[in-house]
Amino acid sequence: MNKSKTTIPLELSQTGPLPVLTFYFQGDLTKNKAIQMIEEWEMYMNSQPTEQFILIWEAMEMSGYEPAARTLWQKTLKDFRDRIDTIWLVSDKRIIRLGANLMGTFTKLNIKPVANIHEVKLPEGSPV
Repeated sequence: MNKSKTTIPLELSQTGPLPVLTFYFQGDLTKNKAIQMIEEWEMYMNSQPTEQFILIWEAMEMSGYEPAARTLWQKTLKDFRDRIDTIWLVSDKRIIRLGANLMGTFTKLNIKPVANIHEVKLPEGSPV
């Protein structure tokens, strides 16, 4: 699968015990970009309705987000809360980590922040 971050904001990997859905964020997450990504996210979740997912938010190239985008993202997290096993946030930016922490608080999901992708700990057999 092509991993170009400019053309594919989401990538599904299914070689481990749980599917891993990786989100690639670049620049500012606007409300419109969030809507597009959420539509694709919903498509993946609905294609495997009984599966739990591991989410990786690869946000090293993300610079910020609009409040409306965070609100939409937070609502989608609540909608899929029972289907999310773990969320890994890959970012070294304080503002991005703060936003993720707020979402985790409001959705009661554990979002694990790491400074680089090599710190993500997936179940054995899962791709990073």
